[in-house]
Amino acid sequence: MPRFVTIITLIAALAMPTSTARAEARQPSQNATTPTTVTADPLPTWQTNGIVWAMETVGNIVYIGGNFTSVRPPDAEPGRKEIARKNMAAFDASTGELLPFSHDFTAPEYSFNAEQDAVDPTCNINWDAQTYSCDTVYEIRHSPDNQRIIVGGDFTSVDGNDRRKLAAFGVPDAHEDNATLTNFHIPDIDHRVRSLAVTDTTIYFGGTFASVGGQPRSQLAAVDARSGELRAWAPNAQGRTSNGAVLAMVMAPDKSRVIIGGEFDSVAGLNIHGLAALDADSGSATTWDSAVIPPESYVTDLVVDRDTVYGGADGRGTFDGRFAADPYSGKMRWVDYCAGATWSVVIMRDVLYSGSHAHNCSSTPGGFSETNYGQENPQWYRLLAQKAREPQTEILHWFPNTNGGDFSVPATHTPARLGPRCMVIVEDQLWVGGQFTTVNDGPQQSLTRFTFAPDTEAPTAPTNVKTEVLNTTQQAATLTPSSSPEEETPPQRLSAPPATVPYTHTEAKGAERIRISWTNSYDRDDAAITYRVYRNGEQVGTVQRIEKPWAPNTVEWVDESAPAGASYTVSAEDPDGNPTTLVKTN
Repeated sequence: MPRFVTIITLIAALAMPTSTARAEARQPSQNATTPTTVTADPLPTWQTNGIVWAMETVGNIVYIGGNFTSVRPPDAEPGRKEIARKNMAAFDASTGELLPFSHDFTAPEYSFNAEQDAVDPTCNINWDAQTYSCDTVYEIRHSPDNQRIIVGGDFTSVDGNDRRKLAAFGVPDAHEDNATLTNFHIPDIDHRVRSLAVTDTTIYFGGTFASVGGQPRSQLAAVDARSGELRAWAPNAQGRTSNGAVLAMVMAPDKSRVIIGGEFDSVAGLNIHGLAALDADSGSATTWDSAVIPPESYVTDLVVDRDTVYGGADGRGTFDGRFAADPYSGKMRWVDYCAGATWSVVIMRDVLYSGSHAHNCSSTPGGFSETNYGQENPQWYRLLAQKAREPQTEILHWFPNTNGGDFSVPATHTPARLGPRCMVIVEDQLWVGGQFTTVNDGPQQSLTRFTFAPDTEAPTAPTNVKTEVLNTTQQAATLTPSSSPEEETPPQRLSAPPATVPYTHTEAKGAERIRISWTNSYDRDDAAITYRVYRNGEQVGTVQRIEKPWAPNTVEWVDESAPAGASYTVSAEDPDGNPTTLVKTN
């Protein structure tokens, strides 16, 4: 005879921890080959009203640059509590607080015809007045002695002083915010600076310029680090179908060569595409294997550690992933072929963090199959972490997320809505900047940060909780682990459950076997999920699973002797003891 049971699901998450692990920062992984990531829970962070394109640290100060006119405190809505800052700002990394650093980066305003002229979408565009200006800060680098920060971009003046595309600020004490504009001055760089590399003696820079100080310099140049005098270093980068922009630049660990990435197809007189290593003195191309970069792809960002250079790429549908290479030969240590343009990379504690709009990492261990094209619920994974120093990389279980910008906020939706654009490491913190307006589905514009703090965010709640009466011949379905990347189904959206959900209340009639089933949960920080089944408030069952956010599936548990009038609740918990909210039965 059919019978009915009660299913009750709790809406609010329990406020108190159920495990001492919540009171401690994330500990090193028990698996010696799996490095520990920062926690996916963001720290309170200031915001801007535009896009953050660049970051750098000196001591415990974080400098940001981009295209914005104001900053505001954490949790403040746009237009509220805003403080003027024009394209650069500085923050105390220890407290997250805004510092007094404030300078005015400007550029001339030009008119255009909206029906005839193509305007760079990264500039400040007034469509009503049909005017635009380009004053964005695109790159910030500190000197090796931490006494100066060098700033590159589109601007032509700083605080009313002529500073065409490049400026320097003195930082006498890395622990004090007293950076002031120096007399360092290069007479005339005719177009945008996008990348910088700085040594004790030389400032190397790349971008989309054709001349420096009246001398021909195609996308690459170098000046004396103190006087600003133009050096003879002139590798000259060119592109077949573009201007050959140099978007990324780092020094090899021994400072003998400058490693560059960008949209170029030739450099130093040789046909080299996308990635090259140049002699730091002569500018000649050194032996380098750049075959990993196909013609349609280009390198967007580079970072180096003690013996490896790491990079990210935008491939317009070809190579969009990341790589690790020997900085002297270019030989690849590993390559991942995730689809979804990568625009920022940074390394900390043997983990490579990246900002992208990844949507298919099926060929990378730990990755996922297509989550965007052709999917009912499109999803991008804009923040990823992966093993950096293993022979083969692996995507780690760390899935905080941002959006790509907001069409209702014009400052954030051009150019392409990619979300994160830059990253930097300071004091065990990962800072992320970009064009996003949300972090982990909560409002947060253009700036966020993460650290090795206690994990306080609960997993998502189980959904579609159901019961079924089993007769004596029916068996519970076999519990299976999450599917492999090749078999995974589209992800559910990364968001918390609704605040209220309708529920049904029915009455049990006699003892029988009851199967309780639900759609699985997932956690941004941990793959291991423990489900607890309660009958009339008392725990009667436990199910442990490995869950991924892109692999929804059904979990079930059978009550072999359900008494009359029984009611059930199901909870999910991560390894840090954070219990989930529960969604009532459909």
